[in-house]
Amino acid sequence: MDAYPVVLRDRASGGEVHGYSAVNVVGCIDATRLEGSRYRLRFGKPCFTGAVAIDEAKAGDRALFRTLHGPGFMVVSAGIADGLRRESWSGLLLQPTAEYAGA
Repeated sequence: MDAYPVVLRDRASGGEVHGYSAVNVVGCIDATRLEGSRYRLRFGKPCFTGAVAIDEAKAGDRALFRTLHGPGFMVVSAGIADGLRRESWSGLLLQPTAEYAGA
């Protein structure tokens, strides 16, 4: 993961808030399992249209990762998801990959 310091600016008031970071998850893991996933092939590559199965052996004990062939979301462990839910973050969608309904 890379983290970058950011300054939040209120366009209306011009006020600034410091002490926040933007985070990027660098790299991907080929941990999607086509068996058990809903997808169609597009230009020879899977395009997920629904549930995305994760190969737990390939994911290993990683708590956070992006999928190589997935729909562009980040996969987080149940523990991280529970912690994020407790914090009530706005603008954050947490759902099991098996319940993904497509973009």
